[in-house]
Amino acid sequence: MQPAHRSLILALSSAVVACTAGSGPIAENRRLEQAIVSYYRTHAAEKGFTCLAPEIRAITRTEVVEDRPERLVLRVRYHWVDELYGEENGGDFGVALNRCSGFAERNFTFDRTQGMRVVDMSGPKRAP
Repeated sequence: MQPAHRSLILALSSAVVACTAGSGPIAENRRLEQAIVSYYRTHAAEKGFTCLAPEIRAITRTEVVEDRPERLVLRVRYHWVDELYGEENGGDFGVALNRCSGFAERNFTFDRTQGMRVVDMSGPKRAP
């Protein structure tokens, strides 16, 4: 990815984060956000398994789905990008396009008995 495109994507991601900061359970605990981002990076696939190295760039919304003494389930909406599998040439215009990016939503399950560790995630997952 060209430096100018990377800078633009980072600026847009920062703007999304700034606009959504302070919303939902994530705003209360950065450790939960880090756990979600890490688990997603290690396990997620997007777009019918054509994007196999996606990374969350911004969490745009969270909602508590289940809150029990032993577990917490959060529905998370996020913006993701896969720079490894997604970049393709823009043809005659010479602009690099990223077909592996977008917004999506998944549920993340935290085990409270294991120190709020993410133990599951909905949606497509790569084999461990």
